[in-house]
Amino acid sequence: MRFWPAIAVTAALALALLAYGVLAAGRDLGSGAAPGLPARIGGALVGVNDESELRRARALVDEAARPGLSPGAAFRQRGLAAASLAQAELRGPAVDRARASHLVAVLALEDAAADPVSSERYLAVARSGFAAAIRLDPRDDGSKYDLELLLSRDRRRQQARDGAAGRGRPGATRRPGNPKPAAGSGVAGSGY
Repeated sequence: MRFWPAIAVTAALALALLAYGVLAAGRDLGSGAAPGLPARIGGALVGVNDESELRRARALVDEAARPGLSPGAAFRQRGLAAASLAQAELRGPAVDRARASHLVAVLALEDAAADPVSSERYLAVARSGFAAAIRLDPRDDGSKYDLELLLSRDRRRQQARDGAAGRGRPGATRRPGNPKPAAGSGVAGSGY
């Protein structure tokens, strides 16, 4: 029975530290400052760290899209945003993680446009990001639309490459809207 006062004091101290951490987390979130240790502990206890990570990542995405940035600076800023989004993808509600995956994909599309030499790598990241967003939030129509748009673009590019590579019969030409070769357009001696 004589330990109850010590337990009560310890519990009161723990609650006071928790309250301080929660208040510090709220203050740091409002100011945009990097959270200190008490704020990180308090935020983790009440679950605001996940949301703040996504919020910070979105701010970096907005910064990367700011007009007037040099291409190199925009590329670096997108890299910072993607790294922050990767952290936001790891924890939190599925809808927030899906949003982070979607934004990673959008950043990858921007990188593909900015770096044509490595565009295939960035396009693969974009496809993966949109697919991950859909798995996390099956109701995410934006990611579904963007993935379908990207996949249809990939199909058109593949068809163009196949056509340029000379697939089909040599010398055969096709009239628009008609899948059959025009009469007399084949290689000499290739009829009947």
